[in-house]
Amino acid sequence: MTGSRHLIVKEKIIESAIKVFLKYGYSNASIRMIAEEAGVSKALIFWYFNSKDELIIEICKRALPIDVFETCLSKKLDGSSLLRCLANEYLNKYNNQLVRSILIHTLAVGDMYPEIHNKLDSLCNKMLKETAKHVFKSDSKESFIRMRMFFGSLLCCALRPPQEISKDEYVDTIIKVLYSET
Repeated sequence: MTGSRHLIVKEKIIESAIKVFLKYGYSNASIRMIAEEAGVSKALIFWYFNSKDELIIEICKRALPIDVFETCLSKKLDGSSLLRCLANEYLNKYNNQLVRSILIHTLAVGDMYPEIHNKLDSLCNKMLKETAKHVFKSDSKESFIRMRMFFGSLLCCALRPPQEISKDEYVDTIIKVLYSET
């Protein structure tokens, strides 16, 4: 198989796994179910992923806003410009129902898979701290908490967008509130 063919097959497995995990949950879904959905053998899935947990970790990582952080940080923005970029990228990503649903499953994974929860928690905390340094020029606990507030507010907006406030007004207000006590 060529490199691009490998990527196509791997993506097909991941997309199928997402559908199966959403339907049956992480613990009730089997590799056999995923293989059937993807139209591949179980052995091929294990060629790409050493275990079901490794596949779950890959999906969980994709569900998190890691790509949002990377995109906005790569633009060398800081302060409110970085927050605006993060907000827009985040809300665009979670405008997709499938991505939003797998995020919710990922957030609930902690009780069933503590090792996955710990790995994802570590990854999120690292990204929040790095972003706080760029936004608030500090990696203090207060800056970290402000970033958590920011993303908590965005999550709320992504899950249940306010009907009476535009997305831009919502983002502007979050940024204003975050900077009101700095």
